[in-house]
Amino acid sequence: MGGRIGGAVKFTLAAAVPAMAGGVLKGLLDGKVLAKASAPLQILGTVAAAGIAGAVFRKHPVTAAALMGGLLGPVGSSLAARLQGGVQTANATQTTQAMGLLIREDPYARRAMAALIDTSGHPLSTPSLHGMGGGTQLPDYPIGADVNLG
Repeated sequence: MGGRIGGAVKFTLAAAVPAMAGGVLKGLLDGKVLAKASAPLQILGTVAAAGIAGAVFRKHPVTAAALMGGLLGPVGSSLAARLQGGVQTANATQTTQAMGLLIREDPYARRAMAALIDTSGHPLSTPSLHGMGGGTQLPDYPIGADVNLG
């Protein structure tokens, strides 16, 4: 029994380490190399990186498959987010741009964000659980409104 558990742990680690390394590589690839590229170019760059990883580790098929899965898995996650109307971003600049687009397009998001900004355009620094403080009323958007930030 001990050999079976030990073998399972060893195999899991043999797959998990390269899969996590692929995820880290994907994050660096998106955040540094492909940050300003369009979505199709980001996907092509990721597929190319996965192909290179597969070629480099072709003599170790489990490592190659796990590394490629770690690289390509986030592409599927990003596609699922887009299909649901959201966006997935790699850095703070892209997140800010995506939120700006959402605020312009979605009146509920616009009202929600307006509740976090005072009349002079500065963010409120101390929101409370009982409202936004200072007599500010929360906007009248419906409870449970679906505002997808991705």
